[in-house]
Amino acid sequence: MEQSKSANYGGIGAVIAHEISHAFEARTDAMVKEFDGLDSAGATVNGKLVVSENVADVGGMSVALEAAKGEDEVSLTDFFTNWATVWRMNASKEYMKLLSKVDVHASARLRANVQVTNFADFFTTFDVTPADKMWRAPEDRVQIW
Repeated sequence: MEQSKSANYGGIGAVIAHEISHAFEARTDAMVKEFDGLDSAGATVNGKLVVSENVADVGGMSVALEAAKGEDEVSLTDFFTNWATVWRMNASKEYMKLLSKVDVHASARLRANVQVTNFADFFTTFDVTPADKMWRAPEDRVQIW
């Protein structure tokens, strides 16, 4: 009762954060599974190699999407289309294979097309249904926070 806030953060605060990180780890494992084994220009994606950047992608998208939806005028079509647009890339198959072995980022094509399938708004915006190739069942969508 008489401890400083700093002492509380160093004690129970760190313990609580430790326990929360276990839940975060389970979610990042889901992100590893989402990308692991996908094809990237003929190379197989290593989900563990790209997990930190994929978590950052889905987290950044989540925050930006919520901010966009808070605006008076919002076009989720523009939002998702521009997400894909920023990941345009033109590279040789050999270069893409090299990147798949050493780069902690998933390929631009996968960043553009896989991450959006974690958001319900993507499916409603583009009327994506279970009959479509980009469909991801709600229980398979990865949300980090």
